[in-house]
Amino acid sequence: MGRFGPCNGDVIAPADLSTRSEAVRPSTDEFSAGAGERRERMEGAMADEPVVAQTGPYQVELTEGKAYFYCRCGRSQKQPFCDGSHTGTGIEPMRFVVDHTGTFNICGCKQTDDEPFCDGSHLLL
Repeated sequence: MGRFGPCNGDVIAPADLSTRSEAVRPSTDEFSAGAGERRERMEGAMADEPVVAQTGPYQVELTEGKAYFYCRCGRSQKQPFCDGSHTGTGIEPMRFVVDHTGTFNICGCKQTDDEPFCDGSHLLL
């Protein structure tokens, strides 16, 4: 589906929608819930291949004019935003700015052709 419309897959909102426009580093402290599951999915992936963070979009509130960094590798603990976990993967985050404030469906499967927005590609996984 489109970037502004509903997606036919499960929509899961992240617990922490805080974002930073400056560069961030991954935390070596405690991992958030589900991190072990993400690590298991990552073990079989090659370093330069994105990992499916979840099989549905993240529904997030974004502010017009603010810079965000979309996680393209799927390894971030702050999905759908980058936390620096891509280091060494050969995959870089995508900086983006929205043209109006609102709720957006941000891709969780990392297969979209409309980065960073969900296009329904998760339905084909």
